[in-house]
Amino acid sequence: MSSHPAWESQYRAARRGCGFYPVPGRVLTALNGAERNSFLHGMVVSDVHKAPEYSWTISALLNPRGKMTSDLALYHLPDAIWIETEQGLRETVETTLRRYALRAVIGFENLSDSWSIFDIIGPEAGGLPDSVPEPGQVATLLLEGETTCLARTDLPLGPALRWLVPAGLAEAATDRMVALGATTLVPEAARAFRMEAGIPVFGSDIGTDNLVMEVPYYKQGISYEKGCYIGQETVARLHSRGENLARHLRGILTASAAEPRTKLSSEDREVGTVTSTTWSPTAGKHLSLAMVHRSVMESGTVVQVGPQCGTVMELPLQEG
Repeated sequence: MSSHPAWESQYRAARRGCGFYPVPGRVLTALNGAERNSFLHGMVVSDVHKAPEYSWTISALLNPRGKMTSDLALYHLPDAIWIETEQGLRETVETTLRRYALRAVIGFENLSDSWSIFDIIGPEAGGLPDSVPEPGQVATLLLEGETTCLARTDLPLGPALRWLVPAGLAEAATDRMVALGATTLVPEAARAFRMEAGIPVFGSDIGTDNLVMEVPYYKQGISYEKGCYIGQETVARLHSRGENLARHLRGILTASAAEPRTKLSSEDREVGTVTSTTWSPTAGKHLSLAMVHRSVMESGTVVQVGPQCGTVMELPLQEG
C-alpha cells in the first residue's frame, strides 16, 4: 500500500463533511416478549433496566468465567430489544440466551436478511437526516413511507449515526444520502475510521479468550452497580482491584504495514501480536490493532514490530 491510498480523499471528505457506508458483517436479532428487559438485564454487562425506550447502548455477553462470548449493541425499542452482533456470532448469542431463558416469557426473531445497517459520520452527519436524536438516543425516520431507525452513537467519529433500514430500501437509503451531499466510503476508508476509533472486530481482533475490560471501547457499556449477570463476579473482582489487567487493546503506529500475526517484542520479550492493519490518515502512518502486555501499554512506548519499530498508542487516535 502506498503512503496515501486512493481512498484517502473519501476519508478527508467525510472528516470535513459527511461520510456514509454500509456496516459489513453486523446483523440484528429481535428479542421480544413481556419479560425481555428483566431477562436480558441478568445476562449482559449493561444496565438494561436503566435504558429508556428509544435508546442505544454498547454491551457484551460473557461466559461464567467472565470471558467474552460476543460484543453487542442494544437498541431499546417499544416492542423489542434489537441485538446487534457480528454475523458469525448471531446464532451463538441466540443459543446462549435460549439456554438461560428457562420459562422466561421471551421470543427471538432473526432480522439478518430483513434489515441493513449503515453508518453516517462526520461533522455534518447531524444535519442531513430529517430527525437526529441526541447521543445515546434512537429516533425513527420515514424512508419511502417505511419506518427506519437512527441511533446516535457518535462512533467511530462524532457526530455519528447508525441507520437501520429495511433491506429492500438499502439502495434508496444510499441514493438519499448521496443526494444530500454525503460521500459514500469504500470499505478501506470505513475500516480506517473504525480502527482509529479503537473498535475491534470480534473473531479477528479479539475473541473468546478476552476480558471485556481489555478493550477500552467496550468499557463504556459496563455497569458496575447492577446486580448479577453472567460473568459478573470476574468483572466486579477486577474492577475492585483497579482493573490491573495483564493486557489491553492498543494501536501500533509503524512506517510500513505490519502483517497480521506479526509478533511485538520489547527487551527480547514477546508483548503482543498484530491482528489487523490499515493506513491511518490521521496519524500519517500505518495503524495496527494489537492486544499488548501492560508493560508496554502507555502511549509513546516503542516496541519492535517484526523487523521495524512501532509506537504504542491509546485509542481513539486524536487529530493533531
